Amino acid sequence: MVTKGGYTEILPTQAIDSHGNEVHLIYKSVANGLIIELHNDEQPIHTTRLARSKWKCTLGVLGGYYLGALSGLGVGAGVGSVLPIIGNAVGAAGGAIIGAAGGAMSGAAYSCFD
Repeated sequence: MVTKGGYTEILPTQAIDSHGNEVHLIYKSVANGLIIELHNDEQPIHTTRLARSKWKCTLGVLGGYYLGALSGLGVGAGVGSVLPIIGNAVGAAGGAIIGAAGGAMSGAAYSCFD
């Protein structure tokens, strides 16, 4: 059983590995996540670390930033088309800036925090 922030989850203690063998799951809590060890009857055979890494956070923020910028650029250009030429450029630039900021915040919220 794992508890975090008032939420409790009962996790499985046995599973089948990729070779069809029964393994026992051992959970260990660490500062920024959870370590799952797979044990057979003899010794630990594999350890999986579930944690929020710096790379995951970085990639989530950058991915959100660029996706938001591209989406905002398209929407801004469409909205700006009310005023041909200058409206398109201003709308695209404004949409890209707002979209990039919103996308980066969404990427950070999903990738960097529990």
